[in-house]
Parts: sequence; structure tokens; C-alpha cells
Amino acid sequence: EDDGRIDIIKKLVIEGFDVSLYGPDWNEVIENDSILGKFFPVKYLFGNEYNMALCGSKMALVIYSSLNSDVYTRRCFEIPATKTMMIAQRSSEMLDFYKEDFECVYFSNIDELIDKVNHYIKHESARKEVSLNGYNRAINSEYEVVGRATYILKMIDKIKV
Repeated sequence: EDDGRIDIIKKLVIEGFDVSLYGPDWNEVIENDSILGKFFPVKYLFGNEYNMALCGSKMALVIYSSLNSDVYTRRCFEIPATKTMMIAQRSSEMLDFYKEDFECVYFSNIDELIDKVNHYIKHESARKEVSLNGYNRAINSEYEVVGRATYILKMIDKIKV
């Protein structure tokens, strides 16, 4: 999508961070790119592979779909459940889900993202604390499939006429 994600990933790579890239629709965009071409071919992860990739990461980046006008995504519930620190674009909805710099780390632009990634790479105990707090919030708030489905059903019941 033309939502800045390519520029974000490029900047992280240029800054020297150890980046992994997974998911659909990347290959046609990056195959001949001088910076992101090193990730070609990008693998789409399913099931256990997806969980292992998240669990093996220090941080997981969340970028919302501008085509869908997203302000959060299902990954915002999946990532903390793996005890991986989530770093996501700031939105008022996300701030309702997770407390900033306590349960999730937020950014509003590339420079802020780079500053925060630098900080949490250098401060492992702070990163692990955010990861654990995010995990606890996700578990205690039932931010998982059954919990979210139950929430949706309750909302449907409230709007029934």
C-alpha cells in the first residue's frame, strides 16, 4: 500500500536494524529495490511459523492499512500474546487498548519510530517490561479470539432492536 510502510522498512534497514519481513504482496514491490531486494523472496507465514517468528523477535512492528482506514489490526492482539514488544502507529483506539510506553510503544512518524527502536534495543529490561505488561493486558482483557468474539456478540446484542 502507498501508506508509508515501504519508507518505514527502508529506514529501519538503512539505520542498521536487524529486520525480518514476512507477508503477502511484498515480492512484486521489493524484488528490484536496492535496499529491500535483500528480503526477496518474502515468505508468507502461517500457523506455527507465524507464532515462532513473533516469539523470536525483540519487537514487532504494526502498520495499519490505509486502504481499509484501519486504526488497529488483529496483530495488535496477537503480538502481545507472544510476549513480544509491539511498536505500533499511534491511534486513539490503540491508546484505549494499551497504555503508551507501558504496554505498547507507539509512533507517529519515522523519526519517532527510529528513536524508540534505538531506545528499546539498547534497554532490554525496559523492552521486556513493556512486552510483559502488554501480554498481561492482552490476557486480562481477553484480547484473543474467543474474548474478541464474545465482545462482538455482546455488542450485537446491545444493538438488536
